Amino acid sequence: MSYAKLLKKHDFSFGNFEEEKFPIVPFSDDLMSLVFDSRFQVDFDDLESETLAPMESRLDLGILYFNSDFCINEAFPTPLLCTLHGIVVYDPHGNYADTSAPPDYQFITYDAFNSTDLVGCRNNDEPGLLVDLGTDQIMLSSNVEDGKIMVSKDEIMFIHRILTVFLEEGYKSEDGFVEIDNTHCIFL
Repeated sequence: MSYAKLLKKHDFSFGNFEEEKFPIVPFSDDLMSLVFDSRFQVDFDDLESETLAPMESRLDLGILYFNSDFCINEAFPTPLLCTLHGIVVYDPHGNYADTSAPPDYQFITYDAFNSTDLVGCRNNDEPGLLVDLGTDQIMLSSNVEDGKIMVSKDEIMFIHRILTVFLEEGYKSEDGFVEIDNTHCIFL
């Protein structure tokens, strides 16, 4: 099941999700069976049980968003997973081109985020999500396969909106301790 179908199951879409809220998908048996990374057929159970995702990502607490059709810096495809502690993508220094085994995943904590902004892409007319990490920046945009945009403009704008609300209202971090304020969330 895709994230769009998960929203639809709860009578939401990328366009009608409440503006001042962010979603939390509890880490349940239903979520465990969903495919996280379609290139390697890695589901959430594999991601957690085989410790493919760094432990700091805290999948067990739930997730905000997932999709396996993203691209980093318009250079290479990656899945995107937004947990309650940060994002998980392919490690840019890993061997993601070898499909015989799952690649290394990188966790980027929200503490490293300076800002998130919508920007234009060079390779297509769709928006990208620019994440400013202080010493570095990454742009997350739709992967393009055979000329087809895989992640819609509405979906990228949705991710930007929920991350903005989550980082302003839901995510509290101090001295290495993270607290999630769920008063602005909708559980899916």
